[in-house]
Amino acid sequence: MIEEGKKVKIYSRPELGSGEIYRITERQGKWYADVVFHRDSERIIETYPENMLTPVASILEVMKRTILINLLIFFLSSLPTKSR
Repeated sequence: MIEEGKKVKIYSRPELGSGEIYRITERQGKWYADVVFHRDSERIIETYPENMLTPVASILEVMKRTILINLLIFFLSSLPTKSR
């Protein structure tokens, strides 16, 4: 589900980079998001349907995931192995 304030990229429009969801509206049973992009000193707002949005992980989310994966690898590698 999309939420206001979340960072997203637009599927099939990588040249736009990431933008922030400003507002979410529903029209005829479909969800649309107004996304704000920053280019140079301008702010551009474009509207896209929900299915064209791809979430962008924040730095904190990436760090948490990396730390958890590294901890898991450490603990699994420190388990005693069965010797024959």
